[in-house]
Amino acid sequence: MTELGDHFMALSARRTLAWMHDELGDRDRYRQLTEENLELARAVGHKRIEARALGSFAMLALEDGRVADASALLHESFRIDRDLGNVVFVSVDLSRFAAIALRKGDAAIAVQLLARSAALQAEIGWTPESWAAEEYEQTLEETRAALDDAEFARAWERGQSLDVDEAVALALGDVG
Repeated sequence: MTELGDHFMALSARRTLAWMHDELGDRDRYRQLTEENLELARAVGHKRIEARALGSFAMLALEDGRVADASALLHESFRIDRDLGNVVFVSVDLSRFAAIALRKGDAAIAVQLLARSAALQAEIGWTPESWAAEEYEQTLEETRAALDDAEFARAWERGQSLDVDEAVALALGDVG
């Protein structure tokens, strides 16, 4: 596809191929294909695929224990998603910010971000695909284990009242 000049199809096909390698546990090939997509997306100005690659790299960084890198990559992905009006992926970004907050030891913030993500999904009527639901549920389970029921309920209620920008500021530590 690249040789034919159809960059969109090349990006889409490579993204699907990368996902398949991830599902099969071939992380090295997944990283390589995602890096190629990031480079091509940036070269041709395809912001949506750039955001997906950045989000993927954020989660890989988190798995590797590079929490600050994960946060920076996800913030970049979020900015693109927000600017494109890609509300579905803004909700995914919020749940991923929650996973990062949890790794930082901020379970109450993680719950607030999950609550805002769930509220946003309800507002737009989106039911997450299996991979997104798995990410969300894993983080939700871990936050439930980290907080008692009252703390969880208070954080959930606070999170539902946040707007998206407030939630991201909370995730990035930009609020007091």
